[in-house]
Amino acid sequence: MKVKSKQTEEKLNGVFYTPFEIIDFLTSWITDKQQIFNVLEPSAGDGRFVKQIVELADKANVTAVEIDSLECEKIKAIDNTKVINDDFYNFYENIKDIVIKYDAVIGNPPYIRYQFLSEEQRNYQSDILRRNGMKPNKMINSWVAFTVASIELLSLSGKFAFVLPTDLLQVSYAKELRKFIFKELKEVTIICFNNIVFSGIQQDVVLIFGIKRDMESKKH
Repeated sequence: MKVKSKQTEEKLNGVFYTPFEIIDFLTSWITDKQQIFNVLEPSAGDGRFVKQIVELADKANVTAVEIDSLECEKIKAIDNTKVINDDFYNFYENIKDIVIKYDAVIGNPPYIRYQFLSEEQRNYQSDILRRNGMKPNKMINSWVAFTVASIELLSLSGKFAFVLPTDLLQVSYAKELRKFIFKELKEVTIICFNNIVFSGIQQDVVLIFGIKRDMESKKH
């Protein structure tokens, strides 16, 4: 069992910064072949994804959600960026029923073990799953509901690109998420690595990207 008092602040908050090679790859895919105007980065960190998106897509406006106020100050210096200093779940609650959808959602969600989440956060996660036709589950790590909510906020034919743990492909509690991803997205690509990508943590990751299905493709 993981003891909360013995964990680093980075692990408790799920903060692990994405290598720039991965950022370059995913942002290049997001901006390739079609113009994007509204982009969401739901866990913006120090703005690495945000800065690259703005540089590659000059007409893009990025909404960057970040709970750390110090990191938000860094992001505010980036052009064409709206910074929301809040928990992503609060942001999601505020806009989920408004007709605001994003042309692209990109990022690296926090990897917080369910043992370290508050009861309120677990309830939020279960509500997100239920809202999207999945079984509520309070025993999931943070990235699962985070991924579901992010796909929900994506417009039809919008692009999705996330860095996720390999648990997505391996553990039983992610089975429903796998089904949800392939139901909601088309042209799904998953890239795996032979070596550990993030220094300092023993967590393998995958890159997953795809395009949200329109109503016609959902019929097939």
